[in-house]
Amino acid sequence: MKLTGKTRLYAIVGDPIAQVRSPEVFTERFAAAGVDAVLVPIHVPVDRFDTVIPALLGVANLDGLLVTVPFKARMACFAQRLGRSAQLVGAVNALRREADGSWTADMFDGTGFVHAAEHKHLRMRGRRVVLFGAGGAGSAIAC
Repeated sequence: MKLTGKTRLYAIVGDPIAQVRSPEVFTERFAAAGVDAVLVPIHVPVDRFDTVIPALLGVANLDGLLVTVPFKARMACFAQRLGRSAQLVGAVNALRREADGSWTADMFDGTGFVHAAEHKHLRMRGRRVVLFGAGGAGSAIAC
């Protein structure tokens, strides 16, 4: 894949960020699909979050943002629209830039967890669980 001035940007923000695998996974998928885009990790220190995020969302060629620890709940207020899961959970893990430049966000951690469990042939419906932690991902799984 060749980066050009037309390459679209996606980012994942967190603190820390070194542990994420999304950049390699998504960038390879973009390339395989012939999409001129990359996903880059951006380490946003907690004390700079409220300054960095509005600036980042203003980058004209940034089309999407993934969110990891510890920012899932704090990021919700930066979107103009929240999907149903994000509204219920009060946290987001993905934002998409709309054609008018506004941002829509939602939370996919719960759905992702359930799909992964079903892929492993685990029955989820009607079962009891013990949930340790109620951060963004834990709340989404509970929802």
